[in-house]
Amino acid sequence: MFQQDPLIAPPPSMLPENGVTAPNAGVKIAKKKLSDSEDTFEMYVDHSQPKKIRIFSPEEVKKQEVLVNEWKRKIQDCL
Repeated sequence: MFQQDPLIAPPPSMLPENGVTAPNAGVKIAKKKLSDSEDTFEMYVDHSQPKKIRIFSPEEVKKQEVLVNEWKRKIQDCL
């Protein structure tokens, strides 16, 4: 097995560390293999199956806000 020199840093990843590869919300990303191995691939925007985007009503947004504030309060009480 190949041993990498510990003094040499590995090459940086081409993907962002936070894992977000889509250009914006609601865009589906697909992976295209460029060779038989799994090492080379290309990520592209898949227009064939757009992601569904849910639009929340003002009532749903308010309900979520209340739930988030409740959880924040509970967490702060535990600290």
